[in-house]
Amino acid sequence: MMNKILLFTLLACIPSITVHAKTDESAHYKQKQAAVIRKLTQDTRAIQEYATLGRAQCYSLLFALEEKYNKVHEIEGSDLFFSARSDIGVTQSPLFLLTTPKSLKNSLVEYIKTWQKRPSYAPAYQQGYSINYRETEKCEKMFDANNKNLRQSYLKFIRNTDNYEKPKCSADCNCCTVLPKEIEDKFDNYLKYYIEYVEPDGCPLGKQEWC
Repeated sequence: MMNKILLFTLLACIPSITVHAKTDESAHYKQKQAAVIRKLTQDTRAIQEYATLGRAQCYSLLFALEEKYNKVHEIEGSDLFFSARSDIGVTQSPLFLLTTPKSLKNSLVEYIKTWQKRPSYAPAYQQGYSINYRETEKCEKMFDANNKNLRQSYLKFIRNTDNYEKPKCSADCNCCTVLPKEIEDKFDNYLKYYIEYVEPDGCPLGKQEWC
């Protein structure tokens, strides 16, 4: 009888233990993400990469470059935009690894809209200066890494936790294509090593050789 009572008591405790464990895990995840955000606010390289991709997007809009859908990033962009993103991504940019492509592009487009208006070509021709030069110069000024307005746009972007990569799990199959630990590993890489740490076997964070 006593054994049955103990068994029922243990079974009753399991749900609360599970909830407590998940709460602790969630709190731990949020603490790491907060540390990442704090570091990104002072990351000179990250804001320069934000500015570089912004210039590519600004030129794409200015010259009406054709945008195509990219299945990998799940966004539309010009060849110039994706070329810039690819070149920066090769350097293991933490900004690109930690945030979603869609949220990053949306942030840049929103910032450009606050500055850029459709140019009027006739007055420019009459006044004797190149409207194209003026507009490209505007792109450069907008995305100068020392521009205070750009920095405010950048800070707004990185401080919004909705802009970061998240675990991708499905209740239907009770499985995850992107595990919470994978995201935390990216946080750790940035906080400890800045870029993705690779072990001598060529695998990130000590994964097996077939990683």
